[in-house]
Amino acid sequence: MWEVWVSLSKTNSEKTIEYWEIEGRENELEPMFGWLSTSLPSNIVCWTIIKLFWILDARRRKANVRRKQAENR
Repeated sequence: MWEVWVSLSKTNSEKTIEYWEIEGRENELEPMFGWLSTSLPSNIVCWTIIKLFWILDARRRKANVRRKQAENR
């Protein structure tokens, strides 16, 4: 198991802290850019980056669906 962390901009860091205790915050916040700040073997880094892009794309698509559903109400 690897502990992975990223550095966020000040604005995104403050927003993350604001929502940290809110259940379901992953549905409230848009994906954020962050620099990978953990030293990992290169094969783990590649897998992690691919997985992160997959997760972010899935969240983006889900957010777009929710937005369209809200517009149609």
